Order: sequence, then C-alpha cells, then structure tokens
Amino acid sequence: MRAHLLVLTPLLFLAAACGEDKPDTQQPDGDADTDTDADGDTDADADADADADTDADADADADADADADADSDADADADSDADTDANLRGRIIHNPCSPPSTVAVWSVLSGEVACDPALDTGGGTWKDTRVADLAVSYSSTFEGTLPVGEYGVIGYTGDCWGCAKVDIVEGETSEVELSMCNTGGDWAPYLYLYPREPTAVQVKIFDPERLLASEPAYPRGGWQVVAHPDGRLETAEGPRDSLFYELALDPTAFQYSQGWCSNGHQAQATIEAAMADMGFLPNEIADFAEFWDPVFPAAAKLTIYPQVRSLYALPIQPAPEQILRALFVLEPGCRKVATPAHEPMERSGYHAAEWGVVILKGLDEPPQPMGSHWR
Repeated sequence: MRAHLLVLTPLLFLAAACGEDKPDTQQPDGDADTDTDADGDTDADADADADADTDADADADADADADADADSDADADADSDADTDANLRGRIIHNPCSPPSTVAVWSVLSGEVACDPALDTGGGTWKDTRVADLAVSYSSTFEGTLPVGEYGVIGYTGDCWGCAKVDIVEGETSEVELSMCNTGGDWAPYLYLYPREPTAVQVKIFDPERLLASEPAYPRGGWQVVAHPDGRLETAEGPRDSLFYELALDPTAFQYSQGWCSNGHQAQATIEAAMADMGFLPNEIADFAEFWDPVFPAAAKLTIYPQVRSLYALPIQPAPEQILRALFVLEPGCRKVATPAHEPMERSGYHAAEWGVVILKGLDEPPQPMGSHWR
C-alpha cells in the first residue's frame, strides 16, 4: 500500500512593532532592522522550501518502496506458480453433466494405448493398478504428481464417462483434456456372424470416439475377420466366437414405452427368456449368462426396456441379409410400460446377431466387464 504523507507548510506571522518615533538619525538602524527582518523572512521561506522538498522526496521514496514491494510480491507469486511440483495438469471439456469430484489415474501397459480409438484399445491394455485420485476444482481442472510412465485418466459420475491417455516425461509438465460423454453405457455388446460360406468380413464401429473397450483390440479401419458358417471367427488375435466392444451411448435415444418390470433377482432370467423368444441361439444366450452372472446389477425392482429398432449404425461389409439386434436397458424401480411383442427372426442365410445391456443411473455400482480395468 502506498504511504500517504501529510505535508504541513509553516505559516509565518510577521508582527509590526509599535513604539516611540525615533529621530531621522535612527533611520539607518531602522533599515538594518528591515533588512534583518527581510533576511529572516527569506531564511524562513528557504526552510519551508527545504522542508517541502524533503517531504516530497520522502513521498517519492515511499512511492518507490511501495512499487518495489508490489513488484516483489508479483515476482514471488510468479515464482510460486512456476515452482509447483505438479507434472500433470488437466481440464474437463465437453461435459454435458456435472463434472466428477475426482478423476482416477490408472497405469497402462507399456507400449499399449488406452482411450485412443484410432489405435489398439480394450480392457487388455490396462494394468489392474489405480495409482491416484485427483481432485477436480470448481473450474473443472485437476493436477497431480506422477512417476514417469503412461497413464489413463478416467472421470465417472454415473451418467457421464470420459477417458484420456497421457504420458508423463521426466522434467516436463503434461497437459491433458478429458472429454466427458453423457452415457447410459453399453457395457457388453457381443456380435456374431454366420455367413453361408467362409467370408472375409469388415466390421466398423459407427463412432470410434465412443469406444471404451474391445476384444479383440479394435484397429484403425475396423475389424477384419474371416467368418465361418458355424460362427467361428478368424481374427488377428486368433480364433473367436464373437466380437466384443463397449460404447458410450446417449440414454435419451432409447425408447421407454415398452418393456417389463421384474424382481431384481429374476431380472436376468427374464432377459434370457426374452432372448430365446427373439430368436437368439443357445450359445449366444449362454454367453450372455456367463458374462452377466457375476456382475448383474442389484436392485429390488428393475424395469427392462428392450431396444430392437432405431439402434446406432453398425457398418458390416459385406452386409448380412438379416441381423438380429437387441439391447436391454435396465432402470431401477418398477415403471408402468406396455408389454412388447417379441417376433423371432428366422436364422438362415447370411445373418448376424448382437445383444447388449445398458445400465442407467441409479443402480448399484456399474458392472466391471473384463475385470476391474476401469473402476
């Protein structure tokens, strides 16, 4: 704060002396008195000017000291900012819902890439090691200090999910932007292909930016497989019976007018029965049961909404003659809905089938497919 100095200017009161008249011969002495008084007045003015100059100098010095202190404080603040130990700084962007209070940092297998849809992704790229939880500020930023290495940064709020990969390099500060998607979470789509004869097939994800995990790993340009009539698939990672992936989906895009209500402990069995009515094969229903038995969400009551129309695009080349697709949306509580009619699809010719489950906000902890690689 600048010091304010109050300058007091001396006031000189000159009193006229009253006395007897003196002879003219006294005039020289009078002149001397006048000169003396004038000299006194001059000296007083000089003193006042000197005092004013001294006060002005003091004021200028105080201003300079205040400016120096302000500069010193600014430099100290800048030095403090520059000296922070954080080597990871991030912010949450494109977030349609409330940002999470924390983001989780997981280690990533060396040489593998997580959260990057343009490269190999999937559950197998994660180590089962959660190394940090970083607080998210009011301005949706976060920071932390991590050892050198590769990491995946994950934000999760129950209705939003986001993931970003970041490399920590010695002596550098890494910046990362975490984009959050409003999602119900399509946690387990399994895709089966049944051509008339062995056929080279390409399968693409309609929007790779939404890809959360895949098996086999989803490469640039999509999966390239050789499909056989019995459902066997030859992939770059060896033989498989199906293609697995996880997507972030917008739950507002689904229908909620048709479905059924079930007790929680019976809900999975009712889905398996519906799958049989729709035309899913025993091996496909068995895969559903094997996947969901250990992770099916717990609730006293569930409403199940089957999605069989207006689903997201799934480019397959050559295109199947028929495709059976069903996503089962799970919501806690019992809602009043119309009973859907399950029309079975005839399983003949070159055809494909896909099932999946969508978990809506409000159920117990979401499932953790492929182990605990993301939460």
